[in-house]
Amino acid sequence: MSPKSQRIAIAKACGWKWHSRIKGSIKVWDNGLDYVFYDSDLPDYLKDRNAMHEALLTLPDNDEFTAHLDQVIYEDTGRLVSKMDRVRATAKQLAKAYLVTIGKWEGGSDGTNS
Repeated sequence: MSPKSQRIAIAKACGWKWHSRIKGSIKVWDNGLDYVFYDSDLPDYLKDRNAMHEALLTLPDNDEFTAHLDQVIYEDTGRLVSKMDRVRATAKQLAKAYLVTIGKWEGGSDGTNS
């Protein structure tokens, strides 16, 4: 799954919508509070832990997310996961676990479409 498609999938899950604004003349991403013109202007969920924190607030089941996060961290490190590993998880690891949790992850475990 490409970084761009990951960002878009998380943005959609967080309420961002792509639509026309101002009588259909301008296309924008809009979340009801803010709007941006380009995919690249959406929050950078793969690099920004604060953006991922906001995304995680949309999840109803933290236990399921935690299990997926443990698996992602284990895939990256090859060792048992501790509580500190979860605290230190990168934005990219949080994003992948989030996408797996909401059923939107596509592709191989390394972030590619293989």
